[in-house]
Amino acid sequence: MIRAMTSEDFERFWGTFSQIVQAQETYALDAEVSYQHAFELWWARPLKTFIFESRGDVRGSYYLKANGEGYSGQICNCG
Repeated sequence: MIRAMTSEDFERFWGTFSQIVQAQETYALDAEVSYQHAFELWWARPLKTFIFESRGDVRGSYYLKANGEGYSGQICNCG
């Protein structure tokens, strides 16, 4: 089921997220990104963050946010 992510969900997603970032194959983030910084980037700053949950496990996540400010604010960015 896809639904909005809560801050508690991010805690459950953190292990998966940190492994993906440490692999340095997908996101241009510091491999040693802290939990707090990742939380700000993935959950606190975006307009909305979602998870895919199956059998009580968070299997994936994505967020929606404006691509930029001003005229580019109407362009969506999904991570």
